[in-house]
This record gives sequence, structure tokens and C-alpha cells, in this order.
Amino acid sequence: MMTNDIEWKMVKLGDVIRIGNGRDYKHLKSGDIPVYGTGGYMCSVNDYLYDGDTVCIGRKGTIDEPQFHSGKIWTVDTLFYTHSFNQNIYFMFFA
Repeated sequence: MMTNDIEWKMVKLGDVIRIGNGRDYKHLKSGDIPVYGTGGYMCSVNDYLYDGDTVCIGRKGTIDEPQFHSGKIWTVDTLFYTHSFNQNIYFMFFA
């Protein structure tokens, strides 16, 4: 596909990134790692699910409001997080 002299390549999303599931955090102790849900920041805990740049995508209700995070995070089960990138994560967030 060509748009404004830029060639775009169509690929499957799974060929570019992997998506991780959020999990319950209530068994964790209080700490410095932010916990995010579909509404944003919830609290801080002592463990993390992912460390790095990620785009978080709501499972329901806020799928059209992705969140970009960098560093250690924990996400609850209503918020997916992306990892294992084969392309530029910043482009995915702003596209």
C-alpha cells in the first residue's frame, strides 16, 4: 500500500508484538511499582509484570484509549500490555 509516497507493509499484529495479560495484585505488598488499570494509576506494589516501554490496551470499555508506560509496571486483568517488539513501539502508540 502506498500513501503520500510512503510504502506501508501489512503485517499481522502478532508478528510485530506480543500481548501480556494483567493479573491480580492484591497478594503483593506495597512498594514503588505502579499498578495500572483501564482508568490509569491505581496504587503501587513491590513486584512488576513488565519492565520497559509498553503500550497498554484496555480489555473492555477503554480499548480506544491506549496508555504508554516506560519502566516497571504491573497491570490488572482489565489491561493488556505489549512486549517483545519487532518494530517501533512509539509508532504503534501514536498511530
